[in-house]
Amino acid sequence: MKQKAAIIFILLTGLISCRKDETNFDGPGIVDIYSDFKIIENFDADKDSVNFANNETVFFTAKFSKIVKWQIAIKGKVSKATKIFNGESKAINITNGLWNGSTTNYPIFGIENCTASLTLNAIPDTFNIDVKVTSPKDRRFYYCRFRKRAQSAMAQIYSIGSEYGLQSKNRFACT
Repeated sequence: MKQKAAIIFILLTGLISCRKDETNFDGPGIVDIYSDFKIIENFDADKDSVNFANNETVFFTAKFSKIVKWQIAIKGKVSKATKIFNGESKAINITNGLWNGSTTNYPIFGIENCTASLTLNAIPDTFNIDVKVTSPKDRRFYYCRFRKRAQSAMAQIYSIGSEYGLQSKNRFACT
């Protein structure tokens, strides 16, 4: 009798402890693979104008019914500067769609209207919104970064030139 009770206890304990954890699984869900694609939340920006000189940022948002590859391309209408974000997710939000005024390709953005375009691999359409840059990032930062690199590379040339009475004029203060 004790032996039967022990066997039943062991079997019940084994059945209870062998449950599959339904919250953690590998790979995409079956819904993500076989469901139809839908846009749950339209492509949008949290603001329509931004002042990058005051360290403001703008972020883009959108939600989809399943995981898709997406690309946001921001292009300046005057400067032709571009910033590109790529991702693969169900949502675009502040963590993966935050723009701080930086560029992917030279030149940098100026005071201008920009068009942000969202393309998805799931559909052939492109979604566009406009964002106005009221003040660009401080251009002096880019000049100073370049100048400091050039100065360190050219330090020996300057020291040799100073022996011959040549001096460089410092017009811009880079701190």
